[in-house]
Amino acid sequence: MTDPATGLRECPFCGGVAAFATVRYPKESEVARLNGQEVWHYISCVECGAGNRGLIGFKTTEAAITAWNTRKAADALRDEITRLRNALEWVQQTFGSMECDCGEWEHTDDYEDHADGCPEYIFGYIDRVLYPEK
Repeated sequence: MTDPATGLRECPFCGGVAAFATVRYPKESEVARLNGQEVWHYISCVECGAGNRGLIGFKTTEAAITAWNTRKAADALRDEITRLRNALEWVQQTFGSMECDCGEWEHTDDYEDHADGCPEYIFGYIDRVLYPEK
């Protein structure tokens, strides 16, 4: 979740609050001379200390925020989960009113045993795929 006051996402490691930080290199230091800048910016978690300073930091606060807030793998997984949940909801809305015609037939994990598309089986299968922790 993004903090509305700072625009920073939570720490990717502990979920803690992130804060702005700066590091000032002496004017005569190699970092300042080579880059033409003494003050560099980064983000740090106030709870576990994780940060994105790297070797010297970022030239601007905006660059540090962008780097901190970028979570490609986590965002891709969150998007995929949302897509799958929407698909499950669609299946439930579309086929939810159908009655199971299988009678006494026991539902198994093998789709071939239930290839007729029994909605009860379909919902159970989708639930097991999307929510294996149940």
